Amino acid sequence: LTMTFPTDPLPLAVMLPHQLRMLGVDDGGIAGAVVVDNRPPDYRSSLQDSFLARAASPEHRAALVNTSLAVLPVDYAGKLEDPEFLARVFVFDEATEQRPTVRSLEKLYGKHEGTNLFGMLHVLHRCLDAPVETCVYLDPDIFLHRGGRSLASVALATFERNPHLMVLEPPSLCEAGHAASDGPSSGCGVEPLPGLRGGVSQRHMVIHRARLRSALPFRVRKAPVPGATAWQGIFETLFGQAVAERSAAAFLTCGAETLAAHPPYGKEL
Repeated sequence: LTMTFPTDPLPLAVMLPHQLRMLGVDDGGIAGAVVVDNRPPDYRSSLQDSFLARAASPEHRAALVNTSLAVLPVDYAGKLEDPEFLARVFVFDEATEQRPTVRSLEKLYGKHEGTNLFGMLHVLHRCLDAPVETCVYLDPDIFLHRGGRSLASVALATFERNPHLMVLEPPSLCEAGHAASDGPSSGCGVEPLPGLRGGVSQRHMVIHRARLRSALPFRVRKAPVPGATAWQGIFETLFGQAVAERSAAAFLTCGAETLAAHPPYGKEL
C-alpha cells in the first residue's frame, strides 16, 4: 500500500517498482499493490497522472509492476462527512451532539491534517478488507534496502514470535548495524514504541491485519493541535497512542537485512 498526493516530488513509476522489488515481489511473497490516490477536489492534476493512467490499463500494468495493481481514489464526495467511515477506526471519548466525521475534524485541525487523516483512513480500510495476513504501507518517497530477507518476510517472522504486536516499524539507517539475533530464519529483534523514536510513523509501517481488526475501533481522545515543530500529525498521534497503550507497536532492529529511509528535502538537496 502507498498513498500519493498531487504535490509528491518523486515519480511512482520509479518508486513503486523499487519498493516492490525490495519487498520481495519477485519471490512471490506479495499479493498485490494498491495506490491510494489522495486528490482533494481543488487539485486537478498530479505528477503521477501518467503512471495512474497506465496502471488502469491491463496491457500496461504488467510492465509497471510484477504483481496485481489497483488504484483507490480517496472518496471526497461520499466519505468525508460519513461518521461510520471514521468510527470504524476511531471512536472519540468526548461527548458531542453530533458524531464526528473527518470533515468536522478538518475544521478543528486544518485542511492539511484532515486530508492526511482521510487518506490514511482509506489505507486502513483497504488493509482491513484485504484477504492477507499483513499489510505493508510505505509513503511513495521511501527507499528500501534489502541486504538479506525482505521487510515483508522479516515482519511475518517477527509477528509470529510476538503475538501481542499489531504494528511494526522497519529499521532505519540508525539501526543499520544490527542483525537478527537468532539466525537468518528468525524474526528481527524489537524495541517497543513509542520509546526513543517518539511513536509510530505513518511513513512506513507493517500491520498485522487480523490483530488490528480485532482491536478496532480505538477509543481515543481528540489530540491537541500539533505545534509548529511537531513531527507527528493527527493520524500519527491518534493511531500511535492507541497502539502504544496496548503495547502493540515496536520497531525492528535488524537493519543489516532490511531498512527504510526517506530522502532529505529542501536545502539538503
